[in-house]
Amino acid sequence: MFGLILAFVGGKYTGGKHGIADVSLFSGIGLMGGSVFRGFAIVATAFGVKLEELKKAGVPGVVALCISMILSLIIGAAAAYAFGYTSPVDMATIGGDAATFIVGPVTGNALDASSDVIALSVAASVVKSISVMILTPFLAKIAGLDKKPGFDRGL
Repeated sequence: MFGLILAFVGGKYTGGKHGIADVSLFSGIGLMGGSVFRGFAIVATAFGVKLEELKKAGVPGVVALCISMILSLIIGAAAAYAFGYTSPVDMATIGGDAATFIVGPVTGNALDASSDVIALSVAASVVKSISVMILTPFLAKIAGLDKKPGFDRGL
């Protein structure tokens, strides 16, 4: 809510159309775009990724991470194609953001994708993240993730 208020005040203050990014002090915000910040904030807040945890996972964790990224990209591109977004630019943008929040808008901007495709790419990543957060507890035992480190040692 505070971000929306800042955008409104910035737009009114400068008479511009880019909200707070029109104020020279905050012009860097306009480089990445609001959707990227929003997506990054959702993921960073929800998951709280830590490098130490990745190190603990070892080679199997890195392999699982790589496979999941590739699979997410393929599923995202296939979903884009199924909904009629058949151009390589659209499929790369939507598929890339299904893999991770940052990739879609950056790819879309670099390849000159339309703003609706970039918005859809962010929506794809939100759907994926919410699905992962909801389904993980239900599928954890099947995937062998039912043990908490240190739980059996009373930590």
